[in-house]
Amino acid sequence: MNKYQGQRLTEYIYYADVTIQAVISADFTFIDGAGWYELYQYNYDQSFWRLDRFDKLQELFFVKLPSKNDWANYNSQELQIELLVKTRGFTTMPCIWQGCAKLTLQGLAYCERHAYSEMGIRK
Repeated sequence: MNKYQGQRLTEYIYYADVTIQAVISADFTFIDGAGWYELYQYNYDQSFWRLDRFDKLQELFFVKLPSKNDWANYNSQELQIELLVKTRGFTTMPCIWQGCAKLTLQGLAYCERHAYSEMGIRK
């Protein structure tokens, strides 16, 4: 039994790992596909969610959408950065990016913004 089985998803973003893939298969209905994304509807509350299509070079995300409108163009960057912070946590060391005094993420020498935007780190 995976950690989400029998529970409803309560966050707005998840890494689309095998556990979340199993929840998608069990509790979601595929609606549409466009470009690099797939649209799903949650069977419990009828909310809409977007799944990144498989790319072996990228981290995949499963994101709750504010609406179905323009779903393929929804910008989830801020949610992805929040998930990066939640997953890694902060250290007490300052970011090494010139002029940045923010704290670094665990295991990195960069803050969340520079890790995400400049270094391409997603997890």
